[in-house]
Amino acid sequence: NPNIQVSVANGQFWTLNVQHLSAGGDDPNIINEPLTFQFFPDVAPQTVQRITNFSNDGYYVDTGRYFPRILEGFVAQGGSNSATSTASSSGVTPIGIEVDPSVNFSSYGQLAMANSGPGNTSDAQFFVTFGPQPAINQKYTIFGQQVDGFDTLEKMSQITTIPAAGGEKSVPVNPVTITSSTISSQNPNGALLIDTTAAGAGE
Repeated sequence: NPNIQVSVANGQFWTLNVQHLSAGGDDPNIINEPLTFQFFPDVAPQTVQRITNFSNDGYYVDTGRYFPRILEGFVAQGGSNSATSTASSSGVTPIGIEVDPSVNFSSYGQLAMANSGPGNTSDAQFFVTFGPQPAINQKYTIFGQQVDGFDTLEKMSQITTIPAAGGEKSVPVNPVTITSSTISSQNPNGALLIDTTAAGAGE
C-alpha cells in the first residue's frame, strides 16, 4: 500500500541498567536489570544528540540517576537528581520539542523527553510509556523505542508508590536508580517506523 510507509530505524542503541530494592509485599526487586532503546535520529536529531552527550558524560549514573516518577498505566520518568521529585536541572540550556506528525504515542515502551510546557523546556529527564498515550500526542519529543528489557519495564510498572506533593500517586517508596548508561551501534533487536499519516480509514 503506497499510503503506508515502513522504514527501519537507523539510530544507535541506549541501554540503561536499573536497580530498585523491594519495600516488601508486591513491590518487586530489580537488580541491575536492563532497558534497551533504539534512538530515532531522523525524527529528533537534537534530542538524540543531547541524550547521547549526557550518557557519554556519565550524567545518568551520577547526577541524573533517579526515576522519581512511576505512574501506573502512564509512564516511568527518569533522569532526575532527586529520588522523589522531578524538579531538577542539568545545568545545560534546555531545548524545544521536536515533533513529527508520523510519530505518535501509539505503543508500549516509547522513549520521550519530559518538559515543563511550551518553549525550550526539555532538559535531561525522559520517560518511557506503559502503553499508548494518545492524550499527549505532539506535546512531547519521541526520540526512541524500547527494543529489549521488557521484563524490566513490566517490573517497574509494579513498583510501590506513594503520593507526590501534588497528590499524584507516583513517588517510589524505595529509590529507583540507573546503575549504568551505555550507547552502542549494534543490537540483535531493532525498531520499525510505520508511517500511516497518508492512509485512510480501514487501511
